[in-house]
Amino acid sequence: MVSENGSSVNLRVCLEASLPGIYLWEWDLASDQATVSPQWKQLRGIADSVEIGSLNEAMQHVHPDDRIQLKSCRDSLIQGRAEGFSLDYRVQATDGSWVWLEERTRSIRNPDGEVIRLSGCEVEITERKLKELSLEEEHRANSELPVAVCRFERQQCVGANEVWSQLAGRPAESA
Repeated sequence: MVSENGSSVNLRVCLEASLPGIYLWEWDLASDQATVSPQWKQLRGIADSVEIGSLNEAMQHVHPDDRIQLKSCRDSLIQGRAEGFSLDYRVQATDGSWVWLEERTRSIRNPDGEVIRLSGCEVEITERKLKELSLEEEHRANSELPVAVCRFERQQCVGANEVWSQLAGRPAESA
């Protein structure tokens, strides 16, 4: 993505054509200009003719709950505290729905070690993420199930908790 007639553009075109759900971008920090793929714009409902400035301008499409973490990850790269990151977050699609993306971003440095660009790839992971969230919710619900406890001595229940009492229909004291 360095030059419009360079090999990196050809690679980008090949990647996007062969892998639907892949969104590529590069952000030149000196000019504060981002180069994004047409698919990146399309997902966010941005006309192809619209120039993208800073990627911070596109933050309005990111779910409000995810903005701070995404900005923090990118700031870590810009400030040279990290070389790259991977983060799952949501963006609002043109139909108003929220689409989950996995973003993988790397910093690119000049010979002096100064960060000059960020280069990123976003992969649409909505189906996978919804399954993960469903499993997490199921696990959380299962871990919060009430447990009936009754302690037996010589085949007699000598103590019980409130859940057992409710299930047995008897007061816990008369267990």
